[in-house]
Amino acid sequence: MNVSISRNGTELGEWPEEQVRALYKEGQLLPTDHYWKEGMTEWVELSKMIKPAPPIAKSTPKSSLNSSKGIGRLPYIGINLSTTIVLLMFAKIVDSNTTMTFICLQLVVIMQIAVFYRFVNIGHSGWLSLFALMPILTPFINLYCLLAPTNYVIHKKRDAAMDIGIVMLIFLALLVVTLLVFHWLGTR
Repeated sequence: MNVSISRNGTELGEWPEEQVRALYKEGQLLPTDHYWKEGMTEWVELSKMIKPAPPIAKSTPKSSLNSSKGIGRLPYIGINLSTTIVLLMFAKIVDSNTTMTFICLQLVVIMQIAVFYRFVNIGHSGWLSLFALMPILTPFINLYCLLAPTNYVIHKKRDAAMDIGIVMLIFLALLVVTLLVFHWLGTR
């Protein structure tokens, strides 16, 4: 069945309904244009005939979940180890306290940058890394940076490395508690 289309009171033409839909999708016909077909009593806006398609949900491709900014676990571990080794080397070589303090401050800045980018990789704001400057929180933040996988904040899924790390931490905590209990029992 053919449909007549008009714009601003001027008839544009008559097309089959499927072609009208195609022209509408291409943008050649506007939602404010009017249509009429046999059996109708008056012209109606085209937007009433052609319902807009529901918006397509944009799914996040799996590849984009795994590609994140920041640094991953291995570079983070590498930065941790290399700064520790440098610090130990300079502690043996340098005699001056001033020089050693300067070296320590440089290494703290390097570590802070590493924590910042690791937090970004995990999915947090990098500014949360400022909590790493608080000595009481530093070990916990380092553990979190070591254990949490990329984009952990987004998908909340642990991976094998995180599970192994958690098991090792539980084992370590039990070992410490056991040693403390034996020490306490031995002093009685």
